[in-house]
Amino acid sequence: MIFISVINRQYASGSTNSSCTRTKPNNFYRDGSIVWMDNGYQIPNSMIEHLLTISIFIIFYMALHHLWSNIIPIASNEDYINMLTIEIEEENCNQFKSGFWLSHSCQYDHFYESYESSLVFNSQTMEVNGNGIDDIGEFIISGVYSINTNRIAFIKTYREEIGNSTGNFEHNNITVQVAWNSVQYQFEGKWFRKTRYYSKNGRIELKFKKGFRAMA
Repeated sequence: MIFISVINRQYASGSTNSSCTRTKPNNFYRDGSIVWMDNGYQIPNSMIEHLLTISIFIIFYMALHHLWSNIIPIASNEDYINMLTIEIEEENCNQFKSGFWLSHSCQYDHFYESYESSLVFNSQTMEVNGNGIDDIGEFIISGVYSINTNRIAFIKTYREEIGNSTGNFEHNNITVQVAWNSVQYQFEGKWFRKTRYYSKNGRIELKFKKGFRAMA
């Protein structure tokens, strides 16, 4: 008799709670299209569905952007310096000065600390070479420039990659492509760091500071 009484009580309890399902103690109840929290707050299922949809869209957009940025090729430095813009700066103010230059770069509106590098422009070969140091480490510069389009393009190779016996030189290589801005009296453009795993880019400004003879 006692055993039958216990079963009947459990059955009655299950019948009274058939409209609500308690998943965990002190958690939440689900009733129809509403989620009931312990504190009495009601969360419509439609809101949860909207949040899930937005989250999926954001993840999809980030994945697509990452894939797209790795597919789009970067113009070679030789092609870049020969590109013609709508308005070519015609002034002859000796923009390509050998000496010390200040570089200021940013990514996602975050500006990095300026760093100084030395650049040597060879008017015979139309090549630019140099070296410097920044927050990543010591680097060398090798590139080309054009007096017809007033553009510079070079690659920064960090010294830790130069002697890499594995041949993986792409990890810290940064490509810089800039064009002359006569209003700001400096070169402006973009920097790129692209490997098989990721692709990054941002804005960069390059401004002449002083010649080698001005060294104290």
